[in-house]
Amino acid sequence: MRMKCRVQQLENGGMRITCGPVRQSACQVAGCDEDHVALCDYRAGDGKTCDKQICGAHRTRVGANIDYCPDHRDQIGINAK
Repeated sequence: MRMKCRVQQLENGGMRITCGPVRQSACQVAGCDEDHVALCDYRAGDGKTCDKQICGAHRTRVGANIDYCPDHRDQIGINAK
């Protein structure tokens, strides 16, 4: 489980540090721990899509509201943007 801490300045001049689990899931590309911003829209058959969670750095936009993960981008031969 990923944890994140927040520092908050209080009105009396003090500071509050709050830590807890990160609500947003991480990118599912190996070695990446950035928050995901999209799901892979590659058609996997039977009306389903890949749905791998991908961050902005690993997302390749292939159309309006259509994003591919690095695996499917490479599979169909699209250059990373």
